[in-house]
Amino acid sequence: MHPTSLLRTAILASTLLLGACTGAPLRPSDLHSPALQQIDAAFARTVAVANNDPQHSWRSGWIGNMWVNFRREDNEGLCYQWKDLVYAGVAPTVRKVGWEATGIVINQGTAHEHHAVLVYDPARSNRATLLSDPAHQRAFVLDAWRRGRPDIYPLADWLKLSWFKEVPARLLDVRVDSTP
Repeated sequence: MHPTSLLRTAILASTLLLGACTGAPLRPSDLHSPALQQIDAAFARTVAVANNDPQHSWRSGWIGNMWVNFRREDNEGLCYQWKDLVYAGVAPTVRKVGWEATGIVINQGTAHEHHAVLVYDPARSNRATLLSDPAHQRAFVLDAWRRGRPDIYPLADWLKLSWFKEVPARLLDVRVDSTP
């Protein structure tokens, strides 16, 4: 097989494998909380603005990471860039509905490091126990990096998506200078 064909086959196989092994995000009909529905709407607007940005090409997923890292130019789309963009876009709505938002990272400092935004209802979830008991939390991860779409996962489900659990997830404060 020609080296170029071999590379294309490997990329296609990796893409299919990575896509097939991820859990499905919540559907809009699964978002029963009015507060979460409003956050989802702000998230969807933020991702749509990014995907239609005439000055930057937003990429997603592992292939997007390669594109951003090797092509540079006006490409955006590393997971921490999506995290910052999403946080800036949803933070006003999160505050308006009385929820809280923060960053979340898994495998920090490794080749499998991944960032996203975590939103939760502080009346029903305690920040101090979000990661120690994720299955019993009213917390959701906003992760646009995986597919370039406004994907929302229950925290416990998002934590299971990472194939490599080298470093446990932790919460991060997010500081964003401007909104999209």
